[in-house]
Amino acid sequence: MKKCTLTTSPLLACLLLLGGVTLAHAEEPNFIEYKVKKGDTCIGIASKVYGNGQLCYEMIDVYNTFDEKFRIYPGQTLKLPTKEKLIARRATSDEADARVQARRGDVRARSPRQSSWDRASAGQDLWREWRVDSGDASSAEIRFMRERANLRMRENTLVIIYGEQRTESAPARHATLERGALATRLDELAGSEVTVETPAALASSKGGEGLVKVMDGGTTLVANFTGKHVSVSGKKKTSKPVRLPENTGSRVEKGKEPTPPRPLPSPPAWEVGRVSGFD
Repeated sequence: MKKCTLTTSPLLACLLLLGGVTLAHAEEPNFIEYKVKKGDTCIGIASKVYGNGQLCYEMIDVYNTFDEKFRIYPGQTLKLPTKEKLIARRATSDEADARVQARRGDVRARSPRQSSWDRASAGQDLWREWRVDSGDASSAEIRFMRERANLRMRENTLVIIYGEQRTESAPARHATLERGALATRLDELAGSEVTVETPAALASSKGGEGLVKVMDGGTTLVANFTGKHVSVSGKKKTSKPVRLPENTGSRVEKGKEPTPPRPLPSPPAWEVGRVSGFD
């Protein structure tokens, strides 16, 4: 088997056969290109290249754009950091808590130190206590990097981003929904719990699809379409979580306990045209 050494020079390209995987040096230093073949998966590629399938989420997803199911297709070229780049990134890592994966229309963002809003852009990193706001006929998709969770903001929705935090009185809170609606999709493989806090409730999930909506006065509607581990509780310290089986929902008013799970009508489909129309 022939060996070749990856170099940081963009003028020199080489091929390396690694466990049957063909890697080519990319134009950018410290990166390589991988051409997807039939049967490849994001996790499988990370396993072959790095020896760790979970780096699909930690590294590959950082430099490439996927949908919420991490789907790839034959002939697609992925940009992968070299192992040297990976080691260097870990040594100096200050990873953002979330990222704007996509946006459509009037979507704004600001840090907690800013009083004015800036136009949000696809690929923009978001940090603790950053705000993201969508206007009329607008939408955005927010990706939590460590939790591998996607939150799709519908129009007139305001979200506050939080990273990993756990206190004696509250669970890990990853996002606060002040108004509007979030369509959630969590990767079942991640195993991390993502919690959306509203003025009336705490909705937690470890996978699947759902919806959290804040109505006038802070009343919260929580729907679980496909999640296996979804629960909702009130904001009181004594509030007990109510488990929501698939295709059920609950309503929570401020200061009150969640209603018992109720069957849902057919789930509203996310507007595919709007998702594909993100810029």
